[in-house]
Formats: sequence, C-alpha cells, structure tokens
Amino acid sequence: MQSVKPQIFNYFTKVQKSDLCHFIASYVKKDFDEATEVLAEKFIEDQKHYLEINSTRFPYLAEFIDEPEFLKELELYIKECKQKYKYQEKQKPMYEKQKAYMKEQRKKVQESKMAKDFPTRAQISYYKKLCQKFTIENPLDVNKASKLDLRDAIDAILQIEEIADREFVLEKLNKIAKTDK
Repeated sequence: MQSVKPQIFNYFTKVQKSDLCHFIASYVKKDFDEATEVLAEKFIEDQKHYLEINSTRFPYLAEFIDEPEFLKELELYIKECKQKYKYQEKQKPMYEKQKAYMKEQRKKVQESKMAKDFPTRAQISYYKKLCQKFTIENPLDVNKASKLDLRDAIDAILQIEEIADREFVLEKLNKIAKTDK
C-alpha cells in the first residue's frame, strides 16, 4: 500500500501537514466504519465551528477549508486511513497469537536461565523458613538445587498452604452452618 501523504496538503508547512494528518488519522480511528464523505463533512463542520469560536488547533485551515481541492485531498487521506485501520483489524488475531507465542518463548528462556543459576541467599532462606513453618522436612538439597527448583518447591509449599487454608475456612463455615440449624 503506497502512501498518499506526499501527494496531499502540499500547501502547508511540514509541521502543519504532519499535525493535521495525525489529527485526521485519530479522527478517523474513532469511527472508521462511517462513509468517507460523511467523515470528511463532519471534520470540516467541526473545524469551521472551531474557527468561528476562535478555538481551533489549526488556524491555518481558515483559507483552505472551503476549497474543493482541500475536500478532495481530505477524502483521499481519510480513505487511506480507513484502509489502514481495516487492515489492522484483520491482522489483530494474528498479532495477538504472535504476542502470546513471544510471551511463552520469553518464559521458556527465563526458566532455562533459572535452571542453570544458583539460588540466591534470600530464596534459600525463604525456602527454609517455609519448611520450618509447615514442618516439612527439606526434600530438596539446597546446595545442588537451581533457582528454578527452589521456585517450584516454594510454589508447591504455598499451594499446600492455600489448600489447607481453604479446608480450614470450609470447616469453620460448616461448623457455623451446623450451629445455626
């Protein structure tokens, strides 16, 4: 898809043209399902209104806004923006899949790094404290374990704690329910 930007609004400075094009693109993005002519007319009406109340972002539009060439170029640019946004919508599912795949790959790389690294002192200390708290005998040799091994062991201990907490809460609720009867 070839851009029409170099061919349109050449009577503005580069900064003015860039500012106007960015604004039009965001204007089109809000409701790109509408017809090109409708969007162009709505844009021109809005800008005329802002020019009347002296509150416009584009004061340089005053001398060009009523010219048919401006309308023609505006419609051309709106049409290009709509095509771009429709293409992005079509590509969105593929982009999301690719994003999920890349996230999964980063996780695998991180885990492979953790499998090679030695655990930190804080990690070892936390593991030992958890084992003491839940009176679990250290099944893991801390000197030979990797960061990944310790992380998995800590996760397993914490999951056991969550299950025990849930069972404790359920037990309390059952006692309360029995006493209410």
